Amino acid sequence: MYVVLEEIENNTACLIPDSEDDLIYVPVVSLPVYFEVGDILIVKEKDNSQFILEK
Repeated sequence: MYVVLEEIENNTACLIPDSEDDLIYVPVVSLPVYFEVGDILIVKEKDNSQFILEK
């Protein structure tokens, strides 16, 4: 699944998925090392509400 990094507020990133799913909120520490708002990220794994994200 692809997501767009929409915004960051209070160390929480808001991601918009490419599907009809709800918005995803993850801690900023879950993001790749270098990121900017507007980046497209790939969700590599989704397990027990934890997301592994890659650029």
